[in-house]
Amino acid sequence: MSDRHLEQECHFVKDSDQVAKRQATAIDLLLKGFCMSEVARRVGVSKRTVYRWRYNHPQFIAVYARITQELHEQTARRAEQLVYKAMGIVGDAMSEGKKESARIPAQKPMTPGKCFERIIRIHSIRERVYNRPI
Repeated sequence: MSDRHLEQECHFVKDSDQVAKRQATAIDLLLKGFCMSEVARRVGVSKRTVYRWRYNHPQFIAVYARITQELHEQTARRAEQLVYKAMGIVGDAMSEGKKESARIPAQKPMTPGKCFERIIRIHSIRERVYNRPI
């Protein structure tokens, strides 16, 4: 596999991360959900090498952990933004006297109680990601 192809595939790893191009591509593919065998095939190394990088290579492990944490934090922030937007939409609908159902864009009609249940579920996901209560 050419170095140019490896560079094009890598989206998460920064230039400042001290890992080789193949390792950076492997991290990127793992974060995208590819299995070890597919990562190895795409990067052009053995499956055993990918396992060694993932579980024994300190810099690979550190970069993978840092990016995973960043992605979890981004997801939690986005979920929180959506929760507050949803709460505003439901609140507006309820204050306008539409208590029987609130319509959330791109969703089917939902009672305020059901919407509140979803908001609570999103808050509990956020708590698990940040490992602290809201």
